[in-house]
Amino acid sequence: MPEITISGFGDEISSDFETQLRCKADMGIHAIVLRGLWDTNIIDLNEDQKQKAKEILERYEFQVSSIGSPVGKCQLDAPPHEEIERFRRAVDMAVFFQSKYIRVFSFYPPEGDPLDIHTDAVLERMRTFVEMAREAGVVMVLENEKGLYGERGDRVAQILNAIDAPELKMAFDPANFVQAGQRPFDECWPLVKEHVIYLHVKDAVLEDGHVVPAGQGDGQFPQLLAALKERGYTGFASLEPHLQVAGHSSGFTGPEKYAMAADILRGLLDQAGFTHG
Repeated sequence: MPEITISGFGDEISSDFETQLRCKADMGIHAIVLRGLWDTNIIDLNEDQKQKAKEILERYEFQVSSIGSPVGKCQLDAPPHEEIERFRRAVDMAVFFQSKYIRVFSFYPPEGDPLDIHTDAVLERMRTFVEMAREAGVVMVLENEKGLYGERGDRVAQILNAIDAPELKMAFDPANFVQAGQRPFDECWPLVKEHVIYLHVKDAVLEDGHVVPAGQGDGQFPQLLAALKERGYTGFASLEPHLQVAGHSSGFTGPEKYAMAADILRGLLDQAGFTHG
């Protein structure tokens, strides 16, 4: 296995699942994050869609790097059973598509509330998810994102350190830290580096938060990749370029800009001394 396996969110290319795989294969990429298939979120696929998706994956010989679930990207004061059910479906999809990883989030706290009064509620929900993940033999990768409880490095570290379970690790997203007003490598990496097992490839500019190709913003990709190389990182780097649309629950890049983003990532990996495929 290469040190870095390039993957990415297929719905950044097209809503049609087979088009996602065909375009990625043409780019030399054979791993995918399952998030949107035929304008349907991965956790909402029906049985026919699941079987069709699996057949297409096998035909194109693709690996599923993670289930790009929306779990935890909701209000913290929403009924807990609703998100537990959504996570159960995400676990089912991970097992069905033979993915080790499920992407999760850390909830939106009620606006205006001090974050500290919601720490216990966030941790309680995460511990419930951890137990479910443990039973299924899968691992959650917690993504940092602006506006969530874990938007900043210290809050992500707080969650991961408090849970301290092999079933909960981190998907490091440099652009999302930038959009939360932080320098990802300088301010966040030292706090979370021991938990990072997955990388999202997206960059942004501190001044106004707009998204740019990796290495062209304030995401500090050269420093981050150098540190990962020194640590001996082996795993996925998943493209999430958002170069045309950066939405609340998804983004869109299109095949041409996606191919450009993949080439830029390969250049960055080469500069850091990674082998990749």
